[in-house]
Amino acid sequence: MVTVGFVTVTAFIHTFEATLYDLSWSAWRDTSGVDLLRFDELATRARQACDDTEALTLFAAALACWRGSVLADLPERLRQHPAAIAVSDRRLSATLAYADLALAEGSHEQAATHLRALVSDEPLHEGLQAKLMLVLASMGRQAAALTLFTDIRRGLRDELGVEPGAELRAAHLSVLRGQVPAKTSSGNCLPRDVPDFTGRHHECRALLGEDDTSAVTVIDGMAGVGKTALAVHLAHALASRYPDGGLFFDLHAHTTDRQPLAARDALESLLRQLGVEGERIPKGVDDCATLWRALAGSRRLLVVLDNVADAGQVRQLLPNGRHNRTLVTSRCRLPSVEGAGHLSLDVLPESDAAALFARAHGKPLGEETGSTAEVLRLCGFLPLAVRIAAAKARAPVVDRGASGRSVA
Repeated sequence: MVTVGFVTVTAFIHTFEATLYDLSWSAWRDTSGVDLLRFDELATRARQACDDTEALTLFAAALACWRGSVLADLPERLRQHPAAIAVSDRRLSATLAYADLALAEGSHEQAATHLRALVSDEPLHEGLQAKLMLVLASMGRQAAALTLFTDIRRGLRDELGVEPGAELRAAHLSVLRGQVPAKTSSGNCLPRDVPDFTGRHHECRALLGEDDTSAVTVIDGMAGVGKTALAVHLAHALASRYPDGGLFFDLHAHTTDRQPLAARDALESLLRQLGVEGERIPKGVDDCATLWRALAGSRRLLVVLDNVADAGQVRQLLPNGRHNRTLVTSRCRLPSVEGAGHLSLDVLPESDAAALFARAHGKPLGEETGSTAEVLRLCGFLPLAVRIAAAKARAPVVDRGASGRSVA
């Protein structure tokens, strides 16, 4: 009877292996009718997606193919077969990848739902439990996250005789400190683009073209040459390529009566622009930088860092992630910013300066071309000086008569 049972189980295992082989072969023909093959196809597409939103959607569709554990209704021996374990590992990997994206997007409930679906199957998997702890804390359920840590620590001690590893301990410390990813917002925090922006055609073509692949571009030039105006104009033109938001921060390197801002203040502003609440922002600059890099690294952000003093002031503010773009303005070239492209601005050509004066003045130059040319020369063809001169020319002339009263 034992022999018959052994033969029966052995035959079943061979049949199971043959079935897995047939399924893998059928992947070459059609994946639409088999949940496992459909799951693998969607998970692969999710990992190859360039857009985080698309990846999140594909991972969700992949995980929806599951309706329970692998071989849930079959004996333990079959569930522990290497082929079954490999399939379970693929599901776990996809779930953790989905949770990372969902956590970054603020989709905490969805992340928790998929993580909980695996907890009973993997009660001692530290990466899974650590991720669930962070998700629970991000939902405002710190007590539940800490209780989960206590339970998993007890399980590790009782069943394996070990203490929690580095990943689980780091998650526990993050929950205790309140340094967990918060729900972030997407939006355009850029300053207003000036409606009469004029010139800089060559520079715009260079930085807006598909050939420019620089993650960081430093725009340098003298005071008043139009660095900020160009950076903001470019940022608005690029905004559609960065759906997770456009951020702006002035570091006041050369602002009158202002000290250049420290990295900690800049990081706090950038985190707040992402929607991180004040109580969740760490006190230390290094912790702030770590949170900023973690949140920015999974997004497509456009960041403008204006009025920078030197490379040291800006280095901690550069976001992680190959999908982000940063525009930096400074009076210095900042050659030590690693991997940055550089654009040095000169004054405007005379024709562009004249066009800017006319647009800012609100009327064509007409017969005043000669006198305007002299004004432009005195302005040194600097955009800021040209704007100021145009504003003064546009102001009404006040004629005070003999009575001393304005008769304008």
